[in-house]
Amino acid sequence: MDNKIKLEDTCLTVEQAKELQELGVDMSDSIMVYCDYYDQVHDYELLMNNNLSTSYAYEVVNTLTNTEILEMLPNKYIKNIWEHFLRIEKNDNTEHVILYKRWENDCVSPRFNNKLLRDALFEMIKFLRTNKII
Repeated sequence: MDNKIKLEDTCLTVEQAKELQELGVDMSDSIMVYCDYYDQVHDYELLMNNNLSTSYAYEVVNTLTNTEILEMLPNKYIKNIWEHFLRIEKNDNTEHVILYKRWENDCVSPRFNNKLLRDALFEMIKFLRTNKII
């Protein structure tokens, strides 16, 4: 089993980044960007966000790293008098699980799981933004 993670697996995809930007998530100070240098192929290259990498790009899409997304997540939020506390776990299928629980045996809280932490975090940020929690 290959456990090596690629840099691309730790950043939102172009599509995910654009979807969160449409929801109003601020990514202007992100560490990483996707640049399309318009070579008729429209293949995006993942690069550090600096003037050198973005100067000649046809399109620049700011993206977020796992760490940046984790920093955005509130430790808790209150909804209908209930406090929901952030939990990050791994299940038996080695999937990353991001959820908020009211108490230990809570089973109705929002829960997102995926093999890639990036994808589970994306779904949680999208949920929190769509429901105006953040």
